[in-house]
Amino acid sequence: MLTFWDKLLIALTVGAGLASPAFVDAAVGPALPAAEVSVTVRGDVAQKLSLNQVERVRVAGVGGECVVETLGGEARVVESDCPKKLCQAMGPDGADGGIIICLPHGITIGRTGVSRAEPVDAVIR
Repeated sequence: MLTFWDKLLIALTVGAGLASPAFVDAAVGPALPAAEVSVTVRGDVAQKLSLNQVERVRVAGVGGECVVETLGGEARVVESDCPKKLCQAMGPDGADGGIIICLPHGITIGRTGVSRAEPVDAVIR
């Protein structure tokens, strides 16, 4: 049987959990959208693609190539000749600054200029 204090503790815990995202956004600031994606091969920038346009480019990597597409403010790998095609399965990069990596070809796709309104000391997920 739950006592009054048990119920109060549960209510406070649930309330704090529901309110925490609002406090984090207020303290850190919302992410500012990036306008372009940078495609790198082994750390060297191979292409810069605008997220405001529909683009489809073929990027030559180490031992193969990937086709990167920007559509609807997101970037994704639509074709790749790597063995497991995990880069295709990763889906779009998302607005939060996600990164797509094709390890066999050494290709990395990530947003440039993703920042927050205020600097962040640390982020834990």
